[in-house]
Amino acid sequence: MSESEPDRHEPVSRLLIIDDANRCIYGRGLLERIALGGDKGTKVHKVVGVSAEALIVYLAHDWPEVWQCQQAMRLMESGKIDYNLLARISEIVALSLDDLEQLRELHFKARIPRRV
Repeated sequence: MSESEPDRHEPVSRLLIIDDANRCIYGRGLLERIALGGDKGTKVHKVVGVSAEALIVYLAHDWPEVWQCQQAMRLMESGKIDYNLLARISEIVALSLDDLEQLRELHFKARIPRRV
């Protein structure tokens, strides 16, 4: 790996994930801090178009020890998405570039109709 190449397993700082319904599903606290002028950091890494359901499944699978991830999964299974809970999770769980790649893959696999 060259010095200019990012470590794919290091957490992505200043990350926003916007779902396919144009809602912030990860990084809402960062977005609020920026809007209030309290966060004047560097570039924001923004991912758009990932479903909230894919994020929840990924978080529940890869962070089973974080009870909020399991709670989000239970709520989703009952037909509810709690965006406030997702905001809290994004303050606890730090995603890496590798996580984002796996999350996108999960999202797109879920969107591809299966042949019978």
